[in-house]
Amino acid sequence: MSPVRWVALAALVASVIGLLLPWGTVNAAIVSASVTGLSTSDGKLLGLVLLAVAATGGWRYLRSNRINGVVFIAVWFVVAVIAVAEIVHFNNATAHTSAFAQVGAGLYLNAIAGFIGLGAAVVDTARLWSSTVQV
Repeated sequence: MSPVRWVALAALVASVIGLLLPWGTVNAAIVSASVTGLSTSDGKLLGLVLLAVAATGGWRYLRSNRINGVVFIAVWFVVAVIAVAEIVHFNNATAHTSAFAQVGAGLYLNAIAGFIGLGAAVVDTARLWSSTVQV
């Protein structure tokens, strides 16, 4: 397996770990609450997308072609978009409250892993694309 595919696999593992870590913490006067990725509906959606990443990665490992390369890029793009959208949503939702809230490490890990996975998918697909082009 090529090094760039190992990077994509590591990004997938990091995203799964990010789902298990806190996505956000809210501290009010006497109450503190923390939420993990899997306890939110968007986290469950991200979990389903990560299953699609794993399936597409397996398909790509067994048989690399342009179609599954584009699909691999697309599912990693969705991972990155969901993570960034959740960071923005959490920051906007807590901006108008008196409680102290902060985005958790899991959500940041999902965003970073999403962009790393996206980059790995683009590089992997570009290498296949350039090796099949005939002039």
